[in-house]
Amino acid sequence: MKRSSHKINLDALGVSASTICLIHCLATPILVSISPLLGTALLENELYEGAFIAASVFIGIASLNVGYKNTHKRKSPFLYLLVAIIFFIIGFIEHDLVWSMALHSMGSISLAAAHIVNWKMGKERKICPA
Repeated sequence: MKRSSHKINLDALGVSASTICLIHCLATPILVSISPLLGTALLENELYEGAFIAASVFIGIASLNVGYKNTHKRKSPFLYLLVAIIFFIIGFIEHDLVWSMALHSMGSISLAAAHIVNWKMGKERKICPA
């Protein structure tokens, strides 16, 4: 009997989540300004935003941890993650919507960069082990 093994690429999942978060951050001010009557409560909901960011950070931690332990043993992707977390925290502290979205966008970009660096380091390590 042949076993089907499907590995989840956490870096691809993390980049996807970060990209969705970035699109959300960039689209929210536009949608809020052009559609005040359409009910944009979900777009401006801090609980929704916080849950999505928390999920993205959780995926990031899991992915970077796997890459660190199993492949490259380098800590630099975690620095990108730390920068992302700092942007997210400051974004929640900031009360101005534009600055908050800008900070969350920078956090999303930093988080996506962490996944990309982690993926490239893992790929590099598999090709040329030292």
